[in-house]
Amino acid sequence: MTEASVLNGPRRPPPYHCITEKQAEQWRRDGYFLLKDVIPKSAIAALLADADALEAAREQQLRDQHEGHFLINRAGEITFTIHIVKQSLAARRFVFQSPLVDLCRDLIGPSARLYWDQLVYKKPEKSSGISLASRQWLHVCAARKLPHLLDSADAGNP
Repeated sequence: MTEASVLNGPRRPPPYHCITEKQAEQWRRDGYFLLKDVIPKSAIAALLADADALEAAREQQLRDQHEGHFLINRAGEITFTIHIVKQSLAARRFVFQSPLVDLCRDLIGPSARLYWDQLVYKKPEKSSGISLASRQWLHVCAARKLPHLLDSADAGNP
């Protein structure tokens, strides 16, 4: 699958598993659409609880083993924790739940697969020059066609 074929819109014809024809049209035209209220709040809460615990452990590891910094990780400023799905039951449940799987299938096709996952925490009191998306709504990023969680996605902030 080439990047051009992914950027042209959903690979499978209707009927879709998760999206509507109107959303597919917006995807092809604008490169995004907003899919609200798809993931249960309890699943998001469980994911965030695990994510916060994993980030706290990463922060402590940086302080204990790397004098507070390693590569672009900086304790108290920005941390990257990789392979979350391997470490968190909530993350595994999250990525394999029907809405997310169906969305990937509708937009990318049946061969879509998770190949990388990481947490990125940027502490608001520090400025590292790295801009991060926040979390709450399931938003599909047109540049990479990968799901991201956003706090305040709306028509003015896709």
